[in-house]
Amino acid sequence: MKDTPLSNCERDFLLKAIEEKKRLDGRQTYDYRKIKISFGTDYGCCFVDLGQTRVMAQVSCELVAPKENRPNEGIMFFNIELSPMASPGFEQGSPEERDPIPLSIYHMPISVSFAFFQQGTYLLVDPCEREERVMDGLLVIAMNKHREICSIQSSGGIMLLKEQVMRCSKIAGVKVSEITELISEALLNDRKARKAGGKCGFAESMPQDRITALKKDETPVEMTDVTETANGIIQ
Repeated sequence: MKDTPLSNCERDFLLKAIEEKKRLDGRQTYDYRKIKISFGTDYGCCFVDLGQTRVMAQVSCELVAPKENRPNEGIMFFNIELSPMASPGFEQGSPEERDPIPLSIYHMPISVSFAFFQQGTYLLVDPCEREERVMDGLLVIAMNKHREICSIQSSGGIMLLKEQVMRCSKIAGVKVSEITELISEALLNDRKARKAGGKCGFAESMPQDRITALKKDETPVEMTDVTETANGIIQ
């Protein structure tokens, strides 16, 4: 299923807003969407709210017999599922088995995306879905908190200058430090809550007054003459 194309009016409106340094969700040019992190009751489950986007990640493992020619290696699969409401243009694919490679985690890379418009004249950090549909190019920089660049990926039909890439890398360094601190703080708070036996998990992190938002206070009812009233109605 393909995305519904934007009309000319929508496209012109978005580009005009970007020229005036305005965004649909009220953010500034370099603002990231608001991030909220919560964890499931069991280890290995995480929920992330990125603006109006909600993502659930689940990590699980299974003990199986290894291949005879690779007795000391295992296999890791990545699978992504998106509902049509979240992304109409996403097509579900089956996990592919690839050659095993050593898994060594020494740091926590964070990806920051940059959208370019009007052939690189305008720049937005963390573009939303509609902004991506009118952009000319996209640059994604993965970096750790030590400002070490892990990967750079560019797509689209524009050629980026060295100054533009350096500018984006400096912005990415600031954003990565902020997000890394946010993740570390969320992990620390979850660890403390589990150790103290307090509330933890996604269900406990939800506001408790949403379901009962329309609940009204109890109204006292006089019940002394109920029998007499009922007999009068029956007769």
